[in-house]
Amino acid sequence: MVDASVPEHVRNDVHPLGPIFGNYEYWASGRHADPEAERDFIAKYLATPSGFATWLLREPTGDPQAPLPIARLLDNDWYHGALSGPNVTFNPASGIAEIANANSSPPGADA
Repeated sequence: MVDASVPEHVRNDVHPLGPIFGNYEYWASGRHADPEAERDFIAKYLATPSGFATWLLREPTGDPQAPLPIARLLDNDWYHGALSGPNVTFNPASGIAEIANANSSPPGADA
């Protein structure tokens, strides 16, 4: 589940040179290494969690590869790249992998 929140992982991007070119994991580690940056990180990203659509845990997925409703916490098929755009993930029913994929810069783009 946690791995689904890492943009490079939900897009299956390679990131062997993370310390050189940067990636989410090194960015997050850097926030936690500095006490002031960690306070800012918590205030910006963790102090105001978004709502949760509890119905997700009761709704069948219809996907034979992920039949249990808990799979919806990862992906609900809301985000389809440029076809849907990242704003579709404002929906509280969006899965964590969809949110990470839609709201991060693709490889090679300026963040």
